[in-house]
Amino acid sequence: MSNETQEQILKEVLDLEKYLIATERTLFQLKSETYGEPPEGPVCQMVTRTYPEIISAVKFNKALAFIPALLLIPFSLIWIAIYYFSMYKPKKEADIERIRNSEEYRNECARLDSIYDAQQQEFEQQYAVEKKKYDTETLPKYNNQRNAWNIKHDNEIEKTTNDLMNAKNKLANIYDTTRIVPAQYRNIDALQYIYDLVSTSDYDVTYAINNYDIHRQRALEEARLEEQQMANDLAAEQAELLAEQNQIAEQARRDAKFANTIGMLQQHNRNKSLKSISKKL
Repeated sequence: MSNETQEQILKEVLDLEKYLIATERTLFQLKSETYGEPPEGPVCQMVTRTYPEIISAVKFNKALAFIPALLLIPFSLIWIAIYYFSMYKPKKEADIERIRNSEEYRNECARLDSIYDAQQQEFEQQYAVEKKKYDTETLPKYNNQRNAWNIKHDNEIEKTTNDLMNAKNKLANIYDTTRIVPAQYRNIDALQYIYDLVSTSDYDVTYAINNYDIHRQRALEEARLEEQQMANDLAAEQAELLAEQNQIAEQARRDAKFANTIGMLQQHNRNKSLKSISKKL
């Protein structure tokens, strides 16, 4: 097989290997794609009904609650509880209920309800119009677009799958019939190196493969040396750090020993001074 033929075959298998990787990536992306979610349908707005706050005329009588409590100090809390739960609270609740059932308050609530009902009716009419448009225009349009997209998408997946299988079969056939490179060199890195060497020189595939092995061995050796250098540097840093820690610890021990000695000397001097003063006395 001439060098020119080898170069052509190498170029073809290299392009096919690259095409397989790119097509497999494309197929994975296609299978991961989905059409967008349908548009959200309209929601009927609801009127928030608020009514006049009921304010009771019954007030908390501080004098009635606290003056007797001061006179009955042992039972002050009991009296305050009795006043609040038995007198003030029931009277206030009764007054609130009276206001709620009064004709004036009920008429005001009815007037507000009529306004709220009219507003709610407008909301419901608007919702009916929007819902009809959604059901007859928006959703059918979405379904049509989704169906068209699904058909196109399925066709793309089928075409890409077929292209991938055809490329694999073609590549396998070239490898089987030409045996251009052994199986362990049928990867992009090795093929690119071998092709570059064959296409830019008079060397054949056999020489290029041997040269690639040397190149790869050299690269592995350089990687091992670099890894060993990194390990050595790390070990040196750890040793330096340990030495610094030992130096700091040793300095701390010396400082503690020195401080202890100074303390003992000071205590000795104090004891000596006390003995001297005692003798004088």
